[in-house]
Amino acid sequence: MNTESSTDFSGQSDAKIELRANLDERRKIMIEVADNGPGILKEVQEKMFIPFFTTPKAAPASV
Repeated sequence: MNTESSTDFSGQSDAKIELRANLDERRKIMIEVADNGPGILKEVQEKMFIPFFTTPKAAPASV
């Protein structure tokens, strides 16, 4: 994942991304990701589990 293009921490000097990995009560791996950023836009939340959904603007084609 390219976090630089998928996050907006601009101007935030205390930006933080936290990762945790644990085993749950059934001994299954549980991974948690948290940050103190602005959050995900509502329209993106509604689509984020659609296969191949993306938010970056397309780059110009290379020749």
